[in-house]
Amino acid sequence: MTAFSETARDAAWIARLRANEEQALREIMEAHFDDVAGLAWQYVRSPDVARDIAQEAFIRCWEQRHRLRADTSLRPYLFRVARNRGLDLLRQDARAASLERKMLAEYAAGTSQAVNEGVARLEADEFRLLIRKVAATLTPQVREILLLYFEQALAPIEIASMLQLAPSTVYTQLRKGLQVYARALTGRWP
Repeated sequence: MTAFSETARDAAWIARLRANEEQALREIMEAHFDDVAGLAWQYVRSPDVARDIAQEAFIRCWEQRHRLRADTSLRPYLFRVARNRGLDLLRQDARAASLERKMLAEYAAGTSQAVNEGVARLEADEFRLLIRKVAATLTPQVREILLLYFEQALAPIEIASMLQLAPSTVYTQLRKGLQVYARALTGRWP
């Protein structure tokens, strides 16, 4: 397909989107979904998350349909949305991992002073008790995500797949719960 025919096709699709024609969105998805998901995969390295990101890109296209200019090239637009979302997820994952490392380092620093294995075991039990006590104050969804994260050692992407949630929801709920845990570990809870 030539650049001219792509431009004309995109302009026609945008006109149909602006007329609230859902079929136009389906056609755009048929034409570009695999490529958008492929680009997203390059950032997140998870097929499920890449498909979620691609879906979010098309949802964004639909939501922004009245703001799209007639000369907008849809493929680069969708790629930009997917790229930005992929980078957002990577940043969220990095922040959650950083907070987890800090929490574990603080806990490890305290347990490294244990005189014997029995004391270390007791401190670990107290730590688990604190986790459960804090978890009891959280919403059921946040609690479930955090318990899967801490006790089952599941990655956020795995949790999202298991609970059939968007990865962004898991990251948001995980961040909320980790903030509560951080306050508990620093003695600023409740």
